[in-house]
Amino acid sequence: MAFYHTTCLFASRNPQRAEIYSAALKTWDNIKVRKNHIHESAFSRNSETELGDTERKLIFIKDIINYRFSVMKKNDYMILSNLDIFVCTDFIERAKKILKHSEAFFAQRKDIHLSQAFEISGGQKTLKKFTESNLVEIPPFGINVDLICFSKAWWVKNRSRIPDFLLGAELWDLTYPHFMKASQAGGTPIRLDNCIYHVRHSDTKAYTNTTNPSSRYNRTIAVKCLEENFGVEHDKKSLWLNRGFTQHMVENFGFTANINRQGFDTYFLNAQNEIRT
Repeated sequence: MAFYHTTCLFASRNPQRAEIYSAALKTWDNIKVRKNHIHESAFSRNSETELGDTERKLIFIKDIINYRFSVMKKNDYMILSNLDIFVCTDFIERAKKILKHSEAFFAQRKDIHLSQAFEISGGQKTLKKFTESNLVEIPPFGINVDLICFSKAWWVKNRSRIPDFLLGAELWDLTYPHFMKASQAGGTPIRLDNCIYHVRHSDTKAYTNTTNPSSRYNRTIAVKCLEENFGVEHDKKSLWLNRGFTQHMVENFGFTANINRQGFDTYFLNAQNEIRT
């Protein structure tokens, strides 16, 4: 059994974001995974060539999975995450336990501040090592996933039904759990808690910009997929990307989220209105 950690490498002009990307990748160096880290310019098609996105160059998830797929053995697993996701040192041990009963799972991330990711000793800044016990006391900030893990067999059975999402744009990670649940017997464990974390960024313009081509693309295909395949409604009375959708994820996938926090509604309401135009 081997685990292939898959993500897209792209540069950032923002020093803090660049530091976060580098630190997150180091946490993956500390666990036993094979690297499937692909540069943003590795493929001929990306968000810039296909959608005209000049803010960021994102690659398609199916392209990055297919790149390494042929060398994977039957009992190997693909771990797919965004570049800014940090992993706990006990992740593989815990992943192996859940995969005894499941072909695929997702993880709800926890959020921390940049200062919490490092410790200072003797004038040196070193990256902290987190385990499940370090994250269990931190409440989740929202219904954020950012990591999925699945077997080669699971992907073969389900890939034709899953939309061609961009990695790094929104909602790909909230769509995959629906396929994980639908493709396995009821009661099958499909989530692993307190295993990944994320450092909050100070610059989020491209990632919360509802007019960004990559964001709009992922959002549009997610809406269509979840409505047609899983009956997730997104009418004006129960906004798909607002409290109604959050409640759907809480009730069906065990998420915990503060849906009443200040500012939660504004972004999703704007995103929903854009889909309707």
